[in-house]
Amino acid sequence: MPGLLGQRDHYEFYPLTLNWGFTELGYNRIEALVDTRNEGSKIVLLRNQFQHEGTLREYECEHGQFVDLEMYAILRKDYLKG
Repeated sequence: MPGLLGQRDHYEFYPLTLNWGFTELGYNRIEALVDTRNEGSKIVLLRNQFQHEGTLREYECEHGQFVDLEMYAILRKDYLKG
């Protein structure tokens, strides 16, 4: 949905999506891979209880150059603790 949602919308979107994933779909873990240069997405994830788990070095190729991605995740038990 890049380009379709503003940052304010992300604050409303993530809680709804997390609730749906953990309560309706029964997921135990939800992950996000973020380009290391995307500071806005990293902030939104951290504000929604995601934990930074590490950097995947040269994980994907973008325009002929390898770029690093950062892994963020939230577990069901942590989400339910609030």
